Amino acid sequence: MLKMLYDELQRCRWEASPFKDVSESLDTAIYHCGLLMAQCPAALNRQLCQHHLKAIMAPLQKASLLLSGDMRRMTANQPASPGQRLRHWLGW
Repeated sequence: MLKMLYDELQRCRWEASPFKDVSESLDTAIYHCGLLMAQCPAALNRQLCQHHLKAIMAPLQKASLLLSGDMRRMTANQPASPGQRLRHWLGW
């Protein structure tokens, strides 16, 4: 199932290549999906699996909002600075 997700993310990334912001979000999702596949199943516990799934979903939600043109919802839910976004992503 993860391989199917990875392949679909790759296809979406290829189709979104004209949209730089969307492509960057999809690159992040692809990266985390690859990490999840590399660690599966031996090195995964429930918490790590949930972390990777959230790390895949967050950029997909961002890409969806960018494509829908509703940036207000995206910016209202994100921390302001890059440092705050990193801490939020790491769960600190």
